[in-house]
Amino acid sequence: MEIAFRIPADIQKKYEDLTARQWAGPDVIWKKTGDPLASSWIIVGRSTSGANHDDDPESESIFSTTDGMGYFDSPGPDVSKYIGQQISRLHVIQLFTGWIQGTPVSGGDPKRLCPVVSWYSRVSIGNYNWQDREAIADWDFFAPSGSGLGWLDLKNPPAV
Repeated sequence: MEIAFRIPADIQKKYEDLTARQWAGPDVIWKKTGDPLASSWIIVGRSTSGANHDDDPESESIFSTTDGMGYFDSPGPDVSKYIGQQISRLHVIQLFTGWIQGTPVSGGDPKRLCPVVSWYSRVSIGNYNWQDREAIADWDFFAPSGSGLGWLDLKNPPAV
């Protein structure tokens, strides 16, 4: 996901140390251990109150222009957590908010300089070697995967 914010010239004159900020919100992880299309979803973990921590973009993911700033982020599941498990499918939804912050040139604490943007990452992947415990996992994307603006429902896994 790429998030970009326009920063008017008058704001750039009044603030310094402009920084892209991000907060990790609620998330959920479901798995399947049988047929990736027919078996039932099992909840692995859910954080409905939010991950409650700053998750600022990595410096190499931040970009600046003469009139704006933004960042790129590509979250998703850490599949190394599932090595040795017979998982056929993972479905992860992570919710985030992002904004630009700056410190007043005149002094004082940093301030949010724009509206907060809510966005989501939805990653659904299947392991094509799920039936063979000895095989190396062969993960590939399933639908629905993608990211967008807004937040998604965390209560219900995908139908398939």
